[in-house]
Parts: sequence; structure tokens; C-alpha cells
Amino acid sequence: MAEGVDRMSAESQDEGAEEAGESGEVEEAEDGTLVYTAQLRCKDGRYVLTVMDGVRGIRHVAPVSKKAVDKLPVYLDMLKGTRS
Repeated sequence: MAEGVDRMSAESQDEGAEEAGESGEVEEAEDGTLVYTAQLRCKDGRYVLTVMDGVRGIRHVAPVSKKAVDKLPVYLDMLKGTRS
């Protein structure tokens, strides 16, 4: 399988997924289906982004530069601006 991507099942949760309540299964929330969740972690000055695809049960993991982390508020504002 491609580097940084793995399939998760309820039996193969990692510690980070447990903390976020992600089991690899689609969760039906009161306000809709949980499609993606994301966590950005910093350890020893290095950032790692974990995105869980709740529909397909796939976890994507990628290193993220500090420059990209610093721009995160800009990216979020751009996403908010695309909503109609």
C-alpha cells in the first residue's frame, strides 16, 4: 500500500485514533455523517498531519512543514470563503 496510507478497522485502532474516537467506521452524528477528521501533532519540533477518511476507513499520514502549519489559519479562511 502507498506510504502514509493504511486501512483501519475497529480492531486495528491506533492510540491517536482512539483519542479522537475514530474507529475506522463511518460515524453518524446528530448533524450528519462524519466524512473526514484531521489531527495535527507536533513532536520534537516536527509536525505530522493525520486525516481519517470516515467513509472508506483509510487513514492518511503526512509530514507537514512549519511553514504550512503557520499558514493553516489562511487555509481555513480560504475554505470558509468558498462556502456559498
